[in-house]
Amino acid sequence: MMWQHAPGGKRRERSENGAGRAGRRHPNGTQAEQQASAAEMEQDRLARDQAQHDLDALTKLAATGAASPGEVTAARERLETAQASLNAAQQSAHIATRRRDCPRQASLNDAQAALASHSISKRKPRTTHR
Repeated sequence: MMWQHAPGGKRRERSENGAGRAGRRHPNGTQAEQQASAAEMEQDRLARDQAQHDLDALTKLAATGAASPGEVTAARERLETAQASLNAAQQSAHIATRRRDCPRQASLNDAQAALASHSISKRKPRTTHR
C-alpha cells in the first residue's frame, strides 16, 4: 500500500494500482462489486414486489370486468420475469459466497482426515489369543 496526498493536506491510502479502498479485492469480489450485487438484489426485490402488487390489482379489476384477461396475463409474465431476475441475482451471490468458503472447507476436510488417520495409526494392533 502507498500513501497519497489528497486535497487539503490529508493523506489517504491507495493500492499499487492506484485504486483506493473500493478497489481492494475481497475473496468474493471487491467491496464495490459486493455493494453492486446487494443493490441489484434489492432492486430486483422491489421490482418483484411491484409486479406482485400490479398482478393483485389487475386480478381484482378483472373480476369486475375492468381489466382484460390479456392485461392479467401480461402482469403475471412481468411477475415471473421479475422473480427469475431476483432468483438469478441471489444465486450469483450464493455462488460468490460458496467460492469464498470452498478453500476453508477443503482445509477443514484435510485437517479432519489427517487427524483421523493419525488417531488410527496410534492405536495398538489387536492381537488374538488362541
